[in-house]
Amino acid sequence: MLFERRLREGIASGTITAALRRWRRPQVVAGRQYRTGAGLVEMSSVEPVNPPDLTPRDARAAGFPNVAAMLADLGGPPDGQLYLLRFHRVDGPDPRAALAADDHLDGAGVAAIDLRLARLDHASPRGPGPQPPSR
Repeated sequence: MLFERRLREGIASGTITAALRRWRRPQVVAGRQYRTGAGLVEMSSVEPVNPPDLTPRDARAAGFPNVAAMLADLGGPPDGQLYLLRFHRVDGPDPRAALAADDHLDGAGVAAIDLRLARLDHASPRGPGPQPPSR
């Protein structure tokens, strides 16, 4: 999830715990973890909101001095719905980094990938993709 650079220190320290976004449909899901420029966060809630319902507390939680500043900083499609996102920082390393660092693939893993690629080739209107070198 993208956050402005000026907010990353607050996200990393845990002092920023909310964000306001304007989307046509939600782009994040409560309960899931997302990478940011400041580490991992877990979404606690993703709720539609109207501007009059926003509070000074919401603005401070999002790193703004007041609601007007938070709304002035808002991007997104003009016809989009406002969503108030609440999240918390997740301690520890990103589990995807460990997966990316593990380059060991046993025979069963290779066979599973071959099967998935064969299904994709079969479903493709252009036929099989480039073939890997023989093993």
